[in-house]
Amino acid sequence: MYTCTLCEQPYLVGSSGLCDECITGFEYIDGLCTKPSGCINSLPDYTKCLACSSKYHFVYSPTSNLCVCETGYKLISTVKAKVCVAQCGNGILSLTDEECDDGNTQNNDGCDQSCKS
Repeated sequence: MYTCTLCEQPYLVGSSGLCDECITGFEYIDGLCTKPSGCINSLPDYTKCLACSSKYHFVYSPTSNLCVCETGYKLISTVKAKVCVAQCGNGILSLTDEECDDGNTQNNDGCDQSCKS
């Protein structure tokens, strides 16, 4: 007998009738739907990236075979994924995420602690 199950994103109803499959862009890793850190394509065991998502500021590192954040961005972990965010206060202007970056995170000097003018 089948029952209707409503799953929260990023889960879908799997063959077992439970929420154990993932929507496009997520992989079922260790019991969770996870977005591999910056990987567009990875090897089957998810340990090495084959391509990185430049749209989200990831670049490929040949020394580690992993995706890392491009210069001016830092890696943070959220509940759903690892993402690259602009590193405010490093003196590198990330045009898509910062209005200014004067090399510090002090307020009242033309560029505030959130890199907004």
